[in-house]
Amino acid sequence: FAPIEQWLHHDDSSLLPATISGSGDYAGSRYAYQAAVLGPAFMQLISQQKVFLVGCGALGCEYLKGLALMGACSAPGSKLIVTDMDTIEVSNLSRQFLFRQADVGSSKSLSAARVVKGWNPDLQVQALEKGVGTTSEDFFDDQFWAPLDMCWNALDNVVARRYTDSCCVWYGLPLLESGTLGTKCNSDVFLPGQTKSYNDGVESDANETQIAMCTLRSFPYLPLHCIEFAKQAYFSDYMEFAPQQYEAFRKDPAGFFEQLDAMGDAEQLKSLKMIKGYIELQKHGAVDFEVCIRTAFSHYCRDFVTSIRDLVHSC
Repeated sequence: FAPIEQWLHHDDSSLLPATISGSGDYAGSRYAYQAAVLGPAFMQLISQQKVFLVGCGALGCEYLKGLALMGACSAPGSKLIVTDMDTIEVSNLSRQFLFRQADVGSSKSLSAARVVKGWNPDLQVQALEKGVGTTSEDFFDDQFWAPLDMCWNALDNVVARRYTDSCCVWYGLPLLESGTLGTKCNSDVFLPGQTKSYNDGVESDANETQIAMCTLRSFPYLPLHCIEFAKQAYFSDYMEFAPQQYEAFRKDPAGFFEQLDAMGDAEQLKSLKMIKGYIELQKHGAVDFEVCIRTAFSHYCRDFVTSIRDLVHSC
């Protein structure tokens, strides 16, 4: 994965009203600049919304920040309901920016709501600690869904996404849907009567078993995480990639460097480092069984002892 190296221009001029009459009643307020661009009517509309935000992880934190700072759900009678049944873990702190070390073990939704309420005291936010699904329909019933203006998903699994989508179809609500997994992402808007629903176009849930790289690399806490970490970070590199690269270099150096030019910078560096390791290994004479054992032990200590101790100590 390589970040964009050029300029990225994003045009949302379609959001602008046909005529703009200044900030109106919002002149001198914290929303003056936004009202000057989008118009007072737009500001009044978003301030009166009743929004249901499902999930308060990495995406949920971003959405809460945006809604709070833009003045959404800030008028009397409006409401921003956020729910998440999870508690904050250490692994969340690197990407869920509303949380701090002192929040570890606390409710995600309650902690996040407290933070954004501090940013904008007018925000009409309500935090819940309930999962959304068939087992909670006694709480999320007709009286809950009917008054809403929209639902916003910030979920991490297909089952929950399917359920909220079915509710939005039933109650005629717009659904905003997004998700991330490693370097992959998706973002969709589903409008009642205008677009297909999420369930009509959902991809296969084959990726449901994939593990987020931030968890896999930094905070593996399940046996599956440790096995997958060893497979991806150790065996794939040292047992497959490194020998293949070295053999290609040994047999045809010129051809190898031609292939290297076609790789990205990160892959080039990785390949050259591994080849350098093989060359240095042979500098001191024949590579016998004892040298192989010593090298394997060195790799093991570095990847499965020292790095883990450093991680635990730094936390």
